[in-house]
Amino acid sequence: MSIEDEIDEIEKHIKTLESNDETNKDINNTINDGITKGLVCDFFNPKRQYRGTMFSSTLIKKEEYDDFQNYIDR
Repeated sequence: MSIEDEIDEIEKHIKTLESNDETNKDINNTINDGITKGLVCDFFNPKRQYRGTMFSSTLIKKEEYDDFQNYIDR
């Protein structure tokens, strides 16, 4: 494999990483939009290192979200 081939492979890999970043940004924007509208409850448990997203068929009140987040944090 020549140096030019290796450079091409590296450039392809960098483009893949950039594409993944854009996809993650889009997903996070969608989740944040859902949270502001009360349609989604997104939580993260730092102790166990996992993230969950709960979709709601009804609007989630801020108090309910806070109670749920407190439960997850435990």
